[in-house]
Order: sequence, then C-alpha cells, then structure tokens
Amino acid sequence: MIEKQEEKIFREWSQVRKSFCPDGVIDEQTYLESNPKLLFLMKEVNGKKGESLDLKKFIREGARTQTWDNIARWVYGVRYLDREIEWSELEKINSDEKRAKILQSICVMNLKKSSGTNVTDNNDLYNIANEDKAFFTRQFDLYEPDLIIACGSAVTNTFLGIMGIDDPKWLQTIRGIWYFRLNDKTTFISYSHPEARIQDSLLYYGLIDAVKEIYKPK
Repeated sequence: MIEKQEEKIFREWSQVRKSFCPDGVIDEQTYLESNPKLLFLMKEVNGKKGESLDLKKFIREGARTQTWDNIARWVYGVRYLDREIEWSELEKINSDEKRAKILQSICVMNLKKSSGTNVTDNNDLYNIANEDKAFFTRQFDLYEPDLIIACGSAVTNTFLGIMGIDDPKWLQTIRGIWYFRLNDKTTFISYSHPEARIQDSLLYYGLIDAVKEIYKPK
C-alpha cells in the first residue's frame, strides 16, 4: 500500500530533516482509481518557519483559499475534459467542503519538506531538495502518475536537477505550454504557480487547454 510505504520513508526522512512536513496521496484508493492520476509538484509548505504541518491532513480539511481554490478548479477541469465548463460554475469551487472533495483524488509533493514563508529562496530550495534527493526519489517512485503538474519554473528546474534529467525532450502545445514525456506512462507539464499574478480564469483555462491537447485518456 502506498500510504504505508510513505510512512516508512517519512519516518526515516524526518530523522534528518527538522520540522518535517509530510505530503503525498490525499486518499490512496481515490487516487489509484482516478484517470488521469494527477501529481502536483510544489516548493514547500507555506507556514511559520520551524512549523511541522501535515499537508495531507490540511488538504483533507479543505486547505486554504489562496492556493487551493485554483488547484481544485484544475483538478475538476481535468476530471471533466469532455465538458466546456463555464467560469461561473468554477467560481463556486470556493469552500472547504468542495475543495476537500475534489482534492482527495490527487497526490502532492513538495520539493522541500520543511515549512517556509510566502517568498521562497530558490537557491535554498534547490540545495535542500538536492540534499534530500534520495528520499525524494523513493517517495516519487511510489506514485506512477499519468500527469505531473509542476507549479512554477523554479519547481521545474529543481525537479530536473535533482532527478538528473539533463536534456528533456521538450514539446510545446499550440498555445505555448511546455511539456515532455518523462516515460511511457507519465507526462510532465511545466506550468504556473496557482497563486501566479494572472487572472484566475486565464490560469484555469490555460492549463485545461494544454491537458486537452496533451493527454489522451486510456
């Protein structure tokens, strides 16, 4: 079971990384039954420095508006790719209950497992993620996602660096979103952070448009 293997890795990891913040599959069964299986790559938990926050528990309780409304909308759109969803419907995804229900099917991995502030030092992010890359790789190998959404260019660059991916074969959608095939199963999409200073509707339709072009349901 994924969650038991996560727990084993996190027990070891927390011995070498203070203020450890676990993450991973929100609900294992829902994740495994989902199509596509979605993994969101992010930088770190946004909290008080030195605080240990269980990201899975936080998301199961509805998370918080600023970041997770937009991620919940992305997930909702991916789950209904055959529909043209009006923004008026998506705007209603703005409560703890709605977010918690939609987000239970995903996996979330932070590159840095200790909490930070709302402004991340990207050099610090890379250095810590690189120190922890053996643990990170073990965790990543549990999930076998269909789509990885990297939330921000620093996340993309750090992931490629610590995973030793020197020359990904980048492709571009007709509207300019970059992606590559990590392997026969998994596609990696380099996208914006959900709190990017872009109108929420544009942020939503930009990703969903790309997924419609890239992902062919099995």
